[in-house]
Amino acid sequence: MTDAELIQTFLSGNNASFNTLAWRWQQRLYNFILRYTGDRDEANDLCQLALIKFFRNLPQLRDPEKFSSWIYQLTLNVCRDEFKKSRRRQHHVTSSLEEQELAPTNRSVSGFQPTTEEEVYRSNLRETLNKALQTLSDEQRLVVIMKNYQGMTFSEIAQALEISENTAKSRLYYGLTNLKKVFDKWNIPRESISHEV
Repeated sequence: MTDAELIQTFLSGNNASFNTLAWRWQQRLYNFILRYTGDRDEANDLCQLALIKFFRNLPQLRDPEKFSSWIYQLTLNVCRDEFKKSRRRQHHVTSSLEEQELAPTNRSVSGFQPTTEEEVYRSNLRETLNKALQTLSDEQRLVVIMKNYQGMTFSEIAQALEISENTAKSRLYYGLTNLKKVFDKWNIPRESISHEV
């Protein structure tokens, strides 16, 4: 079933349809939040809050065909609301972020010991990409994440962020340009920008 069909059956009283939707979208929302915040624990907490808000607000969705834009907008609002409440997030990158050690380590992101050099490399690349994304402005980072990592169209991005498609394209261009500068500074291959973290 498509997302729109699942939404319709949920709104008709079939709660199991929501469970399917949540299962389908949970990892995507977690990855979006992780790249936006750069913090795994925070991303996990915020993802749970987003899913709760998703359940409560789904009956208010006017056009199920615009579900993708709607759920990213809802998730972003959850993140921003929590940032305001807790003051946990800094909106400007500090120099300490760039000073962090980027050399390979022997631990993976999920906490277990990787067994191959490839796993170590991928783990370090994930962390490096997340750090690099945090150097972008909020506006640029969101568009880069939505386009390059979430696979959204410019139309969907524009709807989710309530901006024009041209503005979305401009933010993507400047975001990728700035990301490449960071990668050059950190001596990271530019092709790594498109790596799936």
